[in-house]
Amino acid sequence: MRRRSYFTGFLMGLILISGSFLISCGGGGSSAQTTTQPPPPTTTQGQLPGFPSGEYQNTQLLNGIFNLSWSNDSQYVYIGLQAKTTGWVALSFSQDPHGNSDTIIGYVQNGNVMLNEYGYIDYNGNHVPDTALGGTDDAILVSGNQANGITTIEFKRKLNTGDKLDTVLTTGNNNVTVAYGPDNSLA
Repeated sequence: MRRRSYFTGFLMGLILISGSFLISCGGGGSSAQTTTQPPPPTTTQGQLPGFPSGEYQNTQLLNGIFNLSWSNDSQYVYIGLQAKTTGWVALSFSQDPHGNSDTIIGYVQNGNVMLNEYGYIDYNGNHVPDTALGGTDDAILVSGNQANGITTIEFKRKLNTGDKLDTVLTTGNNNVTVAYGPDNSLA
């Protein structure tokens, strides 16, 4: 029997936090809310629209299918994720997305934007919310939408959340993993 793969994309890289409060790219519990924002830029089906000019200080288009954009100040990192999918998008502040992973997964379902923080994801796809492991919800949803076959999620997070399960983002290289899936099932 052939096992179906739910990951249609999985990419690794680095974000670099500089002392001048910029991030540049090299090489839990859940919250739901309906967001109101201007409609996304007009695009053809499956074309990544990107974020408005000046919204983020750094952007990395990964394989033409995933856009990772970010900025930071002295307290927060601001993340924008876009992928050619009508499913979920994720970012893990970790070298290993399995084990203690500090992973944030977002998706849009029935007009509601969902943002979930996980402290552990095993190789079988089991997701344990950060709060179930004694951590706190530290990813703050900014906005999200789904249009023209593109899922867009934006959130912010403190560089140092004070949560023992979260990765402290420091000046210099910080490992990240981004992923996306074809639907909203995290099973």
